[in-house]
Amino acid sequence: MIVGGALAGLSAALYLSQMDPARHITVLDRGEDEERAPAASFAAAGMLAPQSERLPPGKLLDLCMSSRRMFPEFCDMVE
Repeated sequence: MIVGGALAGLSAALYLSQMDPARHITVLDRGEDEERAPAASFAAAGMLAPQSERLPPGKLLDLCMSSRRMFPEFCDMVE
C-alpha cells in the first residue's frame, strides 16, 4: 500500500509493479478539492536541476545528481 498519489507515490507504485507484475499495489490518496491544490507536485514543476539549488558538495548533492542521471530511464519505463 502506498499513501499519496502524487508524483512520488505513483512513481513508487509504477516501479514496484515493474519489479513484480504479480504484486497487488494499492495507492491511497485523499484527492483534491477546490480549496487545496496539489502543491507538492507543482512546486518544482518536475525540475531536476540540483545545481540551480546551489547545494553544497556532499551527500544531498550526490543524491540529486544521481537521481537526475536516472531520469531518462524512468521516462522510458513510464512511456
